[in-house]
Amino acid sequence: MDIGVVDRFFAVGSLLAGAAGIALVVWALVDRAALGRSLGVLLLPGATIMAGAATAGSLIYSEYFGRLPCTLCWYQRIFMYSAAVIGVVALIRRMDKAALPYMGWLATVGGLVSVYHILDQNTDWIESGACTIDIPCSSKYVDLFGFVSIPVMALGCFIFIAAAAFIGAALAGDKE
Repeated sequence: MDIGVVDRFFAVGSLLAGAAGIALVVWALVDRAALGRSLGVLLLPGATIMAGAATAGSLIYSEYFGRLPCTLCWYQRIFMYSAAVIGVVALIRRMDKAALPYMGWLATVGGLVSVYHILDQNTDWIESGACTIDIPCSSKYVDLFGFVSIPVMALGCFIFIAAAAFIGAALAGDKE
């Protein structure tokens, strides 16, 4: 398996995920009822699939390709893996919508860690004291299209998960 192909696949997929999350938010602001009728039942499975795919991607990078995660990547993984587990449990419990706010908040905090990590990689005014010399947070395993790194990929996934989760929770509240 060629690492360059995998990098491009994950980069494009995560950019599309982030764009889809933003589109969900815009759609919800314009016509939440139509969104609920069209995609309401798919928001929990969609958020769960995205969290699971991001989890699988992080494991492929570290376990198959040997790209060891830095400390900030581990923090992002904690939030992503937790969202995936909560989503799977919610699906097993027959679409338990009560899990959606938890997934949304995990994705929001994980997204904030991603933003901090992106700033650490791309600016000189943030120095994360969390990282080691062996695996510095400022280094980039992936640098595609001039701006896509692993934290950017994680942010795209977090945006989609947060949007789907919070909108799904709002739609579930509308039905009650």
